[in-house]
Amino acid sequence: MEQLVNEQPTKERLVRRRTIKECALYIKSLDNDTSVTENSIRDLCKMDLVEYYKIGNKVLVDLDDVIAYINRPHVNKKQVRCEVCL
Repeated sequence: MEQLVNEQPTKERLVRRRTIKECALYIKSLDNDTSVTENSIRDLCKMDLVEYYKIGNKVLVDLDDVIAYINRPHVNKKQVRCEVCL
């Protein structure tokens, strides 16, 4: 097969799927004082707040989705109730 000179191989972005334990360890390596634990990541999965796949007994979590969830601004529920009351 002849390859064109201008043709470059496509670079696909792989989804970084990790076990819950691996996600927690990765986040801990970024921030030693983090409060994110294996249980908190497991809870995010149970509440369908992050993308995950269950393969047998193993749960694979989208690491970038967990990080995006952690970094997004959250609103305190008490603040929302107070604003609604006003």
